[in-house]
Amino acid sequence: MCLFGFLSFKKIILPYSTHFGLDKILAATSDWLPEVPITELDGITLKGIKGDVNTLIYGDSLAIQYLPRAIKLVREQTDSKRGVLILDGGGYPAFPGSTRSDGKYNGVYDKFERLLQNKSIDTIIITGIWYKCFGGYTDESFIINVDGISVLTPEGRKKAVESWNRVMRMIQDKMVYLVYTTPIDPDLYSHNMVQRSVIPPNYSIQTKNIDCGKFIKKYEFAYDFVQSLAKTYGAVFIDPSSYLCTDGFCNSVDVDGKPIYMNSAHMASSFVRDRVTYLDDAMLGRQLNALSYQSKY
Repeated sequence: MCLFGFLSFKKIILPYSTHFGLDKILAATSDWLPEVPITELDGITLKGIKGDVNTLIYGDSLAIQYLPRAIKLVREQTDSKRGVLILDGGGYPAFPGSTRSDGKYNGVYDKFERLLQNKSIDTIIITGIWYKCFGGYTDESFIINVDGISVLTPEGRKKAVESWNRVMRMIQDKMVYLVYTTPIDPDLYSHNMVQRSVIPPNYSIQTKNIDCGKFIKKYEFAYDFVQSLAKTYGAVFIDPSSYLCTDGFCNSVDVDGKPIYMNSAHMASSFVRDRVTYLDDAMLGRQLNALSYQSKY
């Protein structure tokens, strides 16, 4: 028993979960926003750190996943007065006239309009599940209506297009970044990497990659529209897949074998904090040329 304890202490004998990599999977499934600083601007509660001048990240839950990186950048810029704030609507739509198909709306766009009047906000990053705005998302509880008309219909999609054009016209005096949807697929979900078997050791870890081109092609209307929206209004278009994917495939684990995603849609907070750099310039308010970040696909 003493020998066994000594070998375990020296990590010569590893725990069952560590030996097979299950510890990394378990860590990833709970790696979500360990720190959420809260602040207020114009009576609106926001996540992030406020400065004399601010970058506002706006959208759904894909917006809030960038919070760990924002905190890191702001705290490292000790000589800067820049803050980064996040306003996210969770699973609710974030453009004018829209509600969920059940009629529910949490008022996130109204807050966004109010914040646009604040002169300290000079940079805006808009991101989220863009294809959900145009009928590419068929989960019944999250289907969007615009003025009461489903985006699954041509008329509803047209109204969604008009609404986003209205948003862009309102923010033309800001530096604007339109960030496309990060790759989403069940094969990226860390929990789905665990393959069970009746044969000992009863499970194995199977990492998978997804074809990024297929992901973009599946929702091509949304992808093309966001790019054209950026071009029309002089915004910067950023495609995360250009940075997260290699040779056309998005990895489910990083170079250390740690899962990149917490679930099938949201990246793990530690990965975002340490590895996701493609929004650094935008968060810090550095001026870039419109459409300076182009997709490879």
